[in-house]
Amino acid sequence: MSRLWIVCMLPVVLLLGCGSAEPEQPVPKAPPAGFGGDSWPVFRGDAALSGVAAGRLPDALESIWRFETGGEIAPAPVIDGGVVYAGSESGDVYALSLADGTVRWKVSLGDVVEAAPLVHGGRVFVGTLDGALHALDAAAGEHLWSFQAEAKITGSANWAADKAGDSLVFGSYDHNVYCLSASDGSERWRYETGSFVNGTPAISGGLVVAGGCDERLHILDVASGKALRTAWLSAPVAAFPALREGAAFAGHYGDGLASVDLADGTILWEFQEKENGGAFFSCPAVDGESVVAGSRNGRIYCFDKATGNKRWAFATRDDVDASPVICGGRILCGSGDGRLYLLDGADGRLIWSADLGAAVTGSPAVVRNRVVVGAADGSLSCFGPAAPEGAAALGTERTSG
Repeated sequence: MSRLWIVCMLPVVLLLGCGSAEPEQPVPKAPPAGFGGDSWPVFRGDAALSGVAAGRLPDALESIWRFETGGEIAPAPVIDGGVVYAGSESGDVYALSLADGTVRWKVSLGDVVEAAPLVHGGRVFVGTLDGALHALDAAAGEHLWSFQAEAKITGSANWAADKAGDSLVFGSYDHNVYCLSASDGSERWRYETGSFVNGTPAISGGLVVAGGCDERLHILDVASGKALRTAWLSAPVAAFPALREGAAFAGHYGDGLASVDLADGTILWEFQEKENGGAFFSCPAVDGESVVAGSRNGRIYCFDKATGNKRWAFATRDDVDASPVICGGRILCGSGDGRLYLLDGADGRLIWSADLGAAVTGSPAVVRNRVVVGAADGSLSCFGPAAPEGAAALGTERTSG
């Protein structure tokens, strides 16, 4: 993650041609988070990147299994149909059983995978640092097609349905946001920003919202890729935006986090950390009342969604680049100190934590009380409710072999 910070702090190019005026359109509310709680098929759980999981996590979790990918970093995993999909800096993509961590298939893509995959329509879509977006068969791992961007892809692809059919939307360091046909990878449109696009574009209500190192949130029409409006946040936006109820929530390198009105691009509120500064690289989690995000000052923050007032802050022992998940009024978030924390959403009180042995910089995937999270040593760890007394031990350690 550190090299992304260095790149984003380079001088940015001013955006050209983004001031076009369009009639304002109503923005529907974000779709329900977590796809019903049975699947976490995209980074942050849903297309709006809300980071909200169905159900409620218990007071304590235990290790179910651990898998070593063989890379230095394991990007954030996704889950669909009882299968965990995850990439690795080794260039491999894995499909693992959620139940016990055994390997269903493994495919080498030939270059580093930093982003979480997207699972949709029986396919797995994942980008690599050589700028390729690959489509794989979810059941067998068969390579179906690839699309070549002009620079590396570090964020996940997202999915949207429009009049043309299923679409994939992703960003690249070539300054573009791309939209492809999910069926064959053909290009539908591209939108040029003023600098690198690190993260995953958020999608809701016919809109694509992408942040970039040009210090802006770009609000686009998903069908055409046309810019409807932009919001200037005064600092590079490497964190991915989250959408909820007509607003976007995004952190930035100016030690702040803002709420932006999607209808007109105005800033509704902005929190600025003045006492203990730190960039917000973490993607916020947003439910009906709260916004939760981590900062490079080592804290996990909770804000009032409507006003931006700080409710509480929990101090870890290192940077919090990891993106939190809200589940049943509880907050699950990793830290650079190597721990996964479970906090009370009301007051930030520590409920439970686990030492993963290496920095946690990604987002957990949460499905029906199972939590899967990657760490900087290339491992994937699965946690679940403690087994009933007298039951057989569930924990097993798996290696890539």
